[in-house]
Amino acid sequence: MSSRGTRRRIADTVLVVADRWGSEERAEGHEHRADYFVARAFAAVAVLGTHPEGLRVVELAAELGVSRATAYRDVGVLRRAGVPLERVCVEGDVARWRLAT
Repeated sequence: MSSRGTRRRIADTVLVVADRWGSEERAEGHEHRADYFVARAFAAVAVLGTHPEGLRVVELAAELGVSRATAYRDVGVLRRAGVPLERVCVEGDVARWRLAT
């Protein structure tokens, strides 16, 4: 698949994830949180897309302005939704996450 096709597939998947997060939050009456989740899903993919070498979760958390636990949760949600993320080990056991190419 071309790089453009991959980016399109990622964007489509993020829309699905954002819609799912948003629907759950809106159903609970948390309209502002739904918008925040949508924005954070797009931001996470955008940040990872600018770091082809990958980012440690703590670095992703810093970039997004969230806690490490929230960044871990976001990576898990994006992966389960089909965003092509891969875990790579660099510098021994230090894991980094990046968009799969």
